[in-house]
Amino acid sequence: MDTYQIPYVRIALFLAVTIPSVLSQCNTPVHLYAHHGTSETITSPNYPFNYPSSSDCQWLIQAESSSSTIGVVFSFINTESFFDKIRIYDSNTPGANLLTTIFGSTTNRYYESTGEYLYIRFTSDNAVEKSGFSLQYFSLFSTVIGQRQGLPCYALSNRHTITLTVTLSIQQTLSTFPDTYSGNDYCYWLVDTGAGNFLNISILVTDDEYGTNPGGLTVYDGNSASATVLGTVSDKSQTESGSVVFGTSQQYAFFVYHRQSISQYRGFLLSFNKVGSPPAQVAPPPTISPSVVNNTCGNELLSSDNITNYVTSPNYPLDYNSHSSCVWTIRATNESMVIQLTFEAINMESCCDFLYVYDGETADYTLLGTITGNYYNSSGLPVYRSTGSALRLHFVSDERTQQTGFKVGFLSIPPEIPSCVDQATTTILNASYSVQTFESHPEFSTSQNYNNSYEISWLIVKPKESDILSLQFTVFNLEYSMNCVFDNVTIYKGACSSDPLAKTMCGSLGDSFTYSTGKFLLVRFKTDISVTDRGFSISYVLLNSTSTDDTSSSGLPDYVRYTIAGVFTAIFVIGTLCLCVCCCRKLCPKTASLKSVAKSDMKRNLILTNTNKPKTIKVPRKKMKRSKYGNKVTIDDPKFPLAGPGITPVAPPFPLDLKDKVVGEKSTDTPKTLPPIKEKKVRKPKKDKAERIQSDGLSEDSSATILDHDSPIDFATIPPPFEYKTPFG
Repeated sequence: MDTYQIPYVRIALFLAVTIPSVLSQCNTPVHLYAHHGTSETITSPNYPFNYPSSSDCQWLIQAESSSSTIGVVFSFINTESFFDKIRIYDSNTPGANLLTTIFGSTTNRYYESTGEYLYIRFTSDNAVEKSGFSLQYFSLFSTVIGQRQGLPCYALSNRHTITLTVTLSIQQTLSTFPDTYSGNDYCYWLVDTGAGNFLNISILVTDDEYGTNPGGLTVYDGNSASATVLGTVSDKSQTESGSVVFGTSQQYAFFVYHRQSISQYRGFLLSFNKVGSPPAQVAPPPTISPSVVNNTCGNELLSSDNITNYVTSPNYPLDYNSHSSCVWTIRATNESMVIQLTFEAINMESCCDFLYVYDGETADYTLLGTITGNYYNSSGLPVYRSTGSALRLHFVSDERTQQTGFKVGFLSIPPEIPSCVDQATTTILNASYSVQTFESHPEFSTSQNYNNSYEISWLIVKPKESDILSLQFTVFNLEYSMNCVFDNVTIYKGACSSDPLAKTMCGSLGDSFTYSTGKFLLVRFKTDISVTDRGFSISYVLLNSTSTDDTSSSGLPDYVRYTIAGVFTAIFVIGTLCLCVCCCRKLCPKTASLKSVAKSDMKRNLILTNTNKPKTIKVPRKKMKRSKYGNKVTIDDPKFPLAGPGITPVAPPFPLDLKDKVVGEKSTDTPKTLPPIKEKKVRKPKKDKAERIQSDGLSEDSSATILDHDSPIDFATIPPPFEYKTPFG
């Protein structure tokens, strides 16, 4: 593997260095000639797609005459800022009389030479490439001799008439050209060539843009606006490929120009000249319809059946933004139509930026295509058609390289029959809200059976996808077989036999079927080589219901049947649960659970809870004998006397405070109750009264305290404390 790695790297480096210089193909200066009556176009290599890196393109433009000048209008500029540049020189050599240097992104730039020559040079570095530029150039008459005139804007009542007495060419512009105009009005001019003469008109350039308030120049073949329209130029795209030419059929031409309210346009430049014979017929200018270009990031759009509208990537024709995620939903205004997408430009980062086309309103529909990369010719641009009345476009970009994106037109068109349909054996039926009928075979009306080895299909087309189609089998008699393997009728949810199967039927029945998905329903009838029968008759009609589910032979829509079944199921489940609860209350034994244990004055309460009625039961404990030493210390059996004759003192497990306590005195403190000791204690025989009195050092009638606090206690003889546990631990 290592032996091939170095040659591979060398080849890759060689290609990276040599290919751009081959692709640019514009290192040698090109000598071009400009004319007064026409405009020509110059673009960067590969425009509107990315130009190559390391480009060096040069053009020398020469005017038609030595007294004329060169005019240049840039309709579009998009280059890498500061690095890829367009330089314009007011001379016939580069490096002399630099007029301007242009880079970055902009539109509608106008430049004019002072002499006969203009030199243009475009250079790019070896890094970022963009879509480049497009410009129109033309030769301009000198204003000194009056062959180039600026026309003031005249109202209709004061329209200006230009009378041509010579055959010289005249160039006309707005009086503000090349500056931008202002105002929102109409301008009118009349050109008269004299009896027997005709006018040849060439619109060299316009920078207007068609929008919601379109402007533009309209030319009439006569002396008023009621004459025949020769053409309208209202968008700069109409002259980007060259000038637009008209010719009159008589001596007059009437011009009407609509100035837009936005002060960003220069207007037009046109050239005309008088001729003695009608000009040759030329193709009309490209039609500019009142289309809408949507360059926002996502929208709900409507598609018309006679106007092509457009969707573009954000900022088009400039670069789209990074981290874009734009969704457009396109719907046909007429739901019986489908939508056709026609791409006009695609320029995206091929690895990471994509446009997804779905055959419906959401991403759950079929993905028709994924668009990315660059398309350099119109023949390679894709075209898509939906199967229904809606399409979804989803554009995503990453954080890296940005390009100009895409421009795609959308138009509503009538649906086409899918190619999988054999129209030689398939009858096309258009469903409507009127009941229609078809039979299994032509002889059905005469009660004659169908033939053996017979096969025929019917394709029912709905006007729109949301329509509900109902089929009713008024007569149905076919040969019966298990799984309908002999003679059968099959219904498919689509136009092709590869679409989902809805039903397969045979035998004798009267059935109905409702279909609501898609635009097509295919019904196919096929027989075998033996038994025949009368056949069938099917009526079909569109319903007003908004159901979207099929029905079974009951005639009820599935959603109705499912709802009824769901209600009964819920009632059954709830009833079963209630029955179980009632049975448990009556039959199940009462159970008790320990709720809490309370202790007070050596007694504990045990709370038993029944499922029917809570009840508190007090469980008595063995009554503890009260110590004669008071209630300060209470210990369960056996008792632990603290001192006395013959008794070994035992250290208590907690501090004692017996000072000033007398026998029989009730303690006001809350007794501390200790649990019973685990180990079994052996009771010692009780002493008689005399022994106890002697051990305590008291007489029978003595009222002295129980303990003598002044007597010393030998703690060395006290054993360790006994172990105990609390009731709760």
